[in-house]
Order: sequence, then C-alpha cells, then structure tokens
Amino acid sequence: MSFSISPGVQQYQENLLELGIMDDPNFAMNINATIPTIGLGFLLNLANVYVGVSTPNLIGDMLVSDDNVEINVPYYGYLGYRFFSNKFEELMVKPNLLLKYENGAPFQVDMNIAVSYRNRFELGTGFRTNSSINLLAGVYLFKNIRAIYSYNVAMNDSPLGNTHGIIATYRFGKGFSRN
Repeated sequence: MSFSISPGVQQYQENLLELGIMDDPNFAMNINATIPTIGLGFLLNLANVYVGVSTPNLIGDMLVSDDNVEINVPYYGYLGYRFFSNKFEELMVKPNLLLKYENGAPFQVDMNIAVSYRNRFELGTGFRTNSSINLLAGVYLFKNIRAIYSYNVAMNDSPLGNTHGIIATYRFGKGFSRN
C-alpha cells in the first residue's frame, strides 16, 4: 500500500481587461489569485493487480485568495493487471484503466496496454475517450531505471494537437527485477 500527499501553491493570473469586453461583468477586472493545493493519492500494488485513487487538489477553491476564481477538482481512479507469459516471466502484458471525473467535464477513460520483455524493452498503446490514441516505447536502462517515450495522436480536432512525452522512472530496492 502506498500513500502520497503533495502540498503546493499555484499562482493564477488572467488579464481579462486586455480582451476589451465592456458589457460583461465577468470581464470587468483582471484576476490575480494564489491557490493553495493539497494532492492526495492511494495505491494498492499487489503481485499481479494494482488499484488506486487520487486527486491533485483536494481542497479545491476553498482557500483561493480571489473570490472570482472557481476551481473544479478532478478525481482519478486507476486499475491494472499484470499477466506473465510463463513461469520464467519473460513476457509481461499490462492492461490498465485510468478513469477521470471532473464536475462540468465529460467523464474520461484511458484504456491502455503495454508489453514488457524481460524488463528490458516495453511497447504499448492506448485510447483516451474522444481525445487521442497513445503510443509508447520504453527501455530499462539499469536495474532501477526505466525510460519511456510516449506520443499521443490527437483526434476530433483536439486543441492540444499531437504531443510527445518522456518519462524517467527510478525504482528503489530490487528495482524492476522480479527476483
């Protein structure tokens, strides 16, 4: 069982007066707000299954310094399973789901699958509802270090477009070995 708590502060600025909208009171002043945050997460990670929940800002807009700022808090759920090809565990198949709920936004589901060969190479793909197709390739550099490159292909005229990502993971103890 893992638990995380991440306190932080966000600074939010919006220069609404530059827009030149005169007849709407929502655009009558600039916004400059300080937003305290407390992220919280839990992960149960067993030999073959893992399940977790998290939120990046549990307190939302309760302590925001400007009353004009309204924050919708996202909540995440995570579920995955590890299938091994044989007793030597050379090939591991890892399907997983990431669920996201945020008030005022459509419910979002990420369905992913990755295949790892002897904890040396990893390939994967996934689908985010109404948004993108995800591709990834990774390599286990050392016993404790893994590097992954990801590429997301936008669908449905997404305003974010195609994106690239690099993930570096360090695992303490025995690292990524299964022994």
